[in-house]
Amino acid sequence: PRDRTAIFDPFYRVHRAGAPEVPGSGLGLAVARRLTEMMGGRIWAEGVEGANGTLFCIELLGAELDAPA
Repeated sequence: PRDRTAIFDPFYRVHRAGAPEVPGSGLGLAVARRLTEMMGGRIWAEGVEGANGTLFCIELLGAELDAPA
């Protein structure tokens, strides 16, 4: 559960005993969060019930456009 919010921190890497090391800098989800927030959206991770996995969700709200003149 703690990892589900920390994974969006820059340079955060999840380490699990017995799991293979995954390459990367730990920046991908931090960049995704920043870009999503810049577009007025939000991103989060949820556990998948009955499975050993994570579901990533992105919500982007529609932009309000000015009516043409």
